[in-house]
Amino acid sequence: MFLTDIARKRRMGGFDNFIDFARRSEGRARVLNHRYSNLEIVKALMQHSAALYQTDATFFPEGVQNPGAYGNFPLFLQYARDYRLLRFEEAVFINGKQVLAGGNLDEQALPGMVL
Repeated sequence: MFLTDIARKRRMGGFDNFIDFARRSEGRARVLNHRYSNLEIVKALMQHSAALYQTDATFFPEGVQNPGAYGNFPLFLQYARDYRLLRFEEAVFINGKQVLAGGNLDEQALPGMVL
């Protein structure tokens, strides 16, 4: 169920509903936001020389996972290959460079990384 549907059933505004979830769960509630970007923008950014790549998905040791925690970097490689945006080798290099340059790599970041 989407937060907008829940808010409607609770007769609350979207923001108030979201804040209520956060308060009641003491900040532990997780929300999966999806479809807030579009493929054309992603394609353009992938080809831009100044673009940096990362994911906002966080891996949690338990509970329901955001699919992006595992799938964003493999999807990057798939887009590079399928849409011929970058040479596959370059896409792999970019992903590896992000991992190595980050300096803050920890075990929680590993599931989404593809080298």
